[in-house]
Amino acid sequence: MEKPVLQTIPSGKEQKDALDPRVLSSWIVRLKAEREPTPPARDSHARLAELMRSPSVAALLDAAQNLAERQQVQAEAALRQILLDLKEMDELWSHVLLKEGIARLTSQYH
Repeated sequence: MEKPVLQTIPSGKEQKDALDPRVLSSWIVRLKAEREPTPPARDSHARLAELMRSPSVAALLDAAQNLAERQQVQAEAALRQILLDLKEMDELWSHVLLKEGIARLTSQYH
């Protein structure tokens, strides 16, 4: 899987590497296209424990802390909002892709 492209954007006096929000949408769609039904893990508890210690979950928690500081809210509230926003984006992309697929099928048969 290829790495997302970083886009340099100015932030005050300094510049930082930041992802363009469109990259997030692209990855959501790409992962939906690649998603294959996966058999349940033999030991779901062990897999959950492994995921909870992963660098990506640590980065997500860091992002929640960052958002909490920016918005002056509790870190748990920030984490909840991040997860809700990601879930909504995933659901919206599912809807968009379904509608596009239906439109293509409809146009093929009419």
